[in-house]
Amino acid sequence: MAGVTSQLIADQLSSMGRSATWTGSRDNLHDALGGGVRANDLVVLMGAGDITRSGPELLAALGGDGIA
Repeated sequence: MAGVTSQLIADQLSSMGRSATWTGSRDNLHDALGGGVRANDLVVLMGAGDITRSGPELLAALGGDGIA
């Protein structure tokens, strides 16, 4: 959807009393989350645009072979 950005989503979360764990370029997502994700964690990725590519990329960066 045109005009939707990670900052727009983070701002909406903030207005609801929540905070986003991470915002920024999707290209850096696996680096940003990789250090905090452990075996058996559930990672939920929400975003706009090509976020669907992030799950498999994060899984590969973590050396996993599970379902993304």
